Amino acid sequence: MKRTLLIAILFSIGFSYAQQFKFGTKVGGNLATIPITFSGTDLTLVTVPDNKMFIGFHAGGFIEMGISERITFQSELLFSFEGSKYESNASGSDFGFDYTENSESTIKTSYIHFPFLLKYYPTYTLYFSAGPKVGVLVMAKQDSNYTYTSNGNTENESIKGEDVKNQLNALNIAASFGAGYFFTDTIFAEIRYDLGLSNVYKDMQEEYNGMQYTFEPKSKINNLQFSLGYRF
Repeated sequence: MKRTLLIAILFSIGFSYAQQFKFGTKVGGNLATIPITFSGTDLTLVTVPDNKMFIGFHAGGFIEMGISERITFQSELLFSFEGSKYESNASGSDFGFDYTENSESTIKTSYIHFPFLLKYYPTYTLYFSAGPKVGVLVMAKQDSNYTYTSNGNTENESIKGEDVKNQLNALNIAASFGAGYFFTDTIFAEIRYDLGLSNVYKDMQEEYNGMQYTFEPKSKINNLQFSLGYRF
């Protein structure tokens, strides 16, 4: 009888503890930008491109652990396809001829993200979340188009799928802020904003007229995410 009672108590404790953990999966879209500004030895040699939004996606899973009645901790593992689009235009005079330069490029990156979030539930269905996120770079490709026109002649150059992973930092740090709503006990929608805290691009070195110059791009990735998820 005592053994049966002990087993029942242990089973009850284990079941109660397991209820503190919930698992889930999520998928959704990204609206990302990587605005760039420069500092360095000679900024006259740098053209700062206009930054445009890049549409990507993310998918992955999460574990949620209850801390109190209204507060939980959630860790995630997400695959995220992000990037940015750039455009730059320049004109001037060279050797007595007017010229124009136009360039367009798209950087496509994929990261494995590890968000660590505290979630607050003011109601049973609504929650707010915040916490740090660490991203590990998996892939970085760039498509670019360049056009140069001078003295009635036009030169075009196009590169697709150039591997630029060595130009980016391996880790990316961000702060995440979000909110979500459960339509049922298991299905929810979420919106989240990732504010970049670390530089995406490494420092660049260029040689010009026999001189070596270093350019320091300030390039933090910002990402707005929309997700649909299922919590078991």
